[in-house]
Amino acid sequence: MENISPTLNLILEVKSSLEAGLSVRSGVLKFLNSPQTSFHIDVTQWFHQIEHQQNNNNLLNKLPLYRRTLLIVLEKGLRGIPILHTLDQLEKEVILACETEMEDYVKSLPLKMMIPLLLFLFPAYLILLFGPFLEMILSEF
Repeated sequence: MENISPTLNLILEVKSSLEAGLSVRSGVLKFLNSPQTSFHIDVTQWFHQIEHQQNNNNLLNKLPLYRRTLLIVLEKGLRGIPILHTLDQLEKEVILACETEMEDYVKSLPLKMMIPLLLFLFPAYLILLFGPFLEMILSEF
């Protein structure tokens, strides 16, 4: 899945594994075998720490809220606690957060597009506006 949030991608991989009757572990491993992002490195470290029963609080504290929450939920799933309903809710929240982020970006585009307009078109417009006036002044001298 190209151009999808890595957090959402992990949620969808684990959900599809659970719905197919597979384990949370198989969904996480399927995610880790997909193309690499910076989140893959964090999930790989987290998964390694879970497999070796190490404390992963330092890693979780460095992550953004949704990623941290997802890894906490997945850790519960790896311990045998049912998480499908929680993953559904988290998926909806992540989709909403992605949509909000896209809307904010789209809202900022008109202002960003004004910069080239002002830098390149406005001076040309001024030359067209004042060109005849300057020609008239220069022809009188």
